[in-house]
Amino acid sequence: MPDAIFVDPRLTQFYDAFEDSRSDLTHYLHIARELHATTVVDIGCGTGAFALLAANEGLHVTGVDPAAASLDVARAKPGADHIVWHLGDATTLPAVRADLAVMTGNVAQVFLSDDSWNATLAAVHTSLVPGGHLVYETRQLSDRAWERWARDTTATVDLSTVSATSPNAQSSKTSNCHSSHSGTNTTSPAASGSSPPPRCASEATRRTEPHSITQDSP
Repeated sequence: MPDAIFVDPRLTQFYDAFEDSRSDLTHYLHIARELHATTVVDIGCGTGAFALLAANEGLHVTGVDPAAASLDVARAKPGADHIVWHLGDATTLPAVRADLAVMTGNVAQVFLSDDSWNATLAAVHTSLVPGGHLVYETRQLSDRAWERWARDTTATVDLSTVSATSPNAQSSKTSNCHSSHSGTNTTSPAASGSSPPPRCASEATRRTEPHSITQDSP
């Protein structure tokens, strides 16, 4: 079940305003180029930030998310008609046969049990071509970001100045969040569609460890 901020239209229309510039997403574009991917599945696409970036690069993109209100925002953005939007999750995806599947931001942290994580990995395995990749993030617990959480880093947004569907909506948020992709890049085989459960934590910063899982050829 998605959080209320993703399913309530009164909240979802302002979601992008609370986000950073999402400069972290360019890292995924670099990976797509490095892998020569042409078809991408954006799992947990939300309001479409990465899906739109990838489509703008000329990639064939399918965005999947369980929150209808988030998809409504995504579909209203310029360029959205170049993307296939799917309401659901990885386990309900139609046949895609993608080169690359991504879980950006906190998506990989929403799975709270081994069963849900393994079911998702199995579904991703099915949606990828042989030799395809899954790329996702986990938080760097060694950063201990929660020790820096304080009221003076709380986000403040003047909702009266925010366009409900503008992809470029900016906020007056002040935050110590930043993108850091200097962590260890881990590559491991996913022959059976399984993988150890991810390290989960509810950190607010974007200090991440990118992971790439390669789909074995049959």
